[in-house]
Amino acid sequence: MTASRVRTTLLTTLGVLLIGGGAAAYMYREIKKAPDQKRQIQMDARLFPWGRVHITGVSLQSERATFAATCDPINGCRLTSPIQGPADAEAMQALLDNVAALPLAVEPFKGEDVRPHLAEYGLDPAPITFTASTADGKVHRLYVGGLDPTDRRRWVAGGDPLRMGRADDVFSWALDRDLFAFRAKQVFQLDRHAISEILVERLDSAPRTLHLTAGDPLWTVESDGRKLTADPYVIDKFLLLLTRDLKADAFVTDHYTAEDAVKYGLDKPTFAITVHSAGGRVDKAFVGVGARPAGTGEPDEAGKAAPFVHIEGASSVAVTYNALLSDLSKGLPEFRDKRVTDFDLEAVRRIEILREGTPPLVLDGMGDSWQLISPESAPARVDRAKAIAMQFSKLRAVRVIDEEKSPAKLAELGLEPPELRVLLRADGGRMLADIRFGRPIDKDTVAVTAEGVTRIDAVKDASLRLLPMTPDEIIRR
Repeated sequence: MTASRVRTTLLTTLGVLLIGGGAAAYMYREIKKAPDQKRQIQMDARLFPWGRVHITGVSLQSERATFAATCDPINGCRLTSPIQGPADAEAMQALLDNVAALPLAVEPFKGEDVRPHLAEYGLDPAPITFTASTADGKVHRLYVGGLDPTDRRRWVAGGDPLRMGRADDVFSWALDRDLFAFRAKQVFQLDRHAISEILVERLDSAPRTLHLTAGDPLWTVESDGRKLTADPYVIDKFLLLLTRDLKADAFVTDHYTAEDAVKYGLDKPTFAITVHSAGGRVDKAFVGVGARPAGTGEPDEAGKAAPFVHIEGASSVAVTYNALLSDLSKGLPEFRDKRVTDFDLEAVRRIEILREGTPPLVLDGMGDSWQLISPESAPARVDRAKAIAMQFSKLRAVRVIDEEKSPAKLAELGLEPPELRVLLRADGGRMLADIRFGRPIDKDTVAVTAEGVTRIDAVKDASLRLLPMTPDEIIRR
């Protein structure tokens, strides 16, 4: 190759590289710019510049619901008309987020004064009118019309200046709902962590009082003249029932009268619930039994007995889930502390299973690493070992057999000496639990007690099925 041809080739290659590099740089700039442009297009299509946290008040008017509410980002929204009370947090969040993010997909009158066109497209008056006040003092309105048959998008108008067009109909469900959807469903408006005392009084033909009192660290339960430590797990479930799960299937009235009291069994209530909270707050509710209105439960439940709840001093009555009466009927046996063991399963480092007449089975390990060390050495099934640690770190009795562990009773129930013994140890051999199982009590429970527990209890025998009988059942093959 001549020097001239070499020079020509080099220049050509350099030119290609320069052109290619320039093209690559241009494409890189365009690609980098594309997301910003797309984001700007999306922002320009939105009718409103605010987000949920900027809202101080809202109102909604439609065929299904008309209401007003005040809002703040910390405490949420509260209905002020036609009823007063907390709003449903999820429903209000969906409402505000769907309106705040609403973009126009088609804007046929862009840049024009759209007011002369509103009536023509069903927006004056509009089937749905939404108003939002923001922290800067401005008022924002959204008018929602019907679906356009050409593309099944919905006609809307809103913003400042007022714009009109069609929007994809993925937002209207959040606005087109009845008042019940927007009001809080919880019967009690309570802070679970502020509750200090609960009194449940049964007022019908079998009167009974259940008194629950917060302690440090455990609650107590008192009934029928007996006072015992309460099970923290059961207490936690009951607090969740009062503060989260006790919801209205419907509010049957917001103007409570003497006639309502008779209709819903509240003139002679079945239960009274009194809740004391921090700061001296006291909330009291009455629970009556009446006929379930149609449309408030399963279709076949209409007319059947259902619980109705009225908060003293309030104007509403709620019909709730049928099992509430059963939940409130639970007494000292259900609430008392029936823990046999209660410790962190992550602390377990050794499991010893001792059966009468057979060599001990001993497992060492933690997490996903377990080893059988007796009566032979072999890798252990991790799932089985972890399940044993989990089951026996939080073992709870189904009932109490005897309050005291007398030698005679222990021997009678096969607990001394035990027919089966399970020991769980932490680092350094520290004992976490020494659990002793005895004879069957009935077809599905066995006697149990543990070191440090003063009672003799019964547990489901299903808990024992996790325990291997032989090394082969626990060795990982």
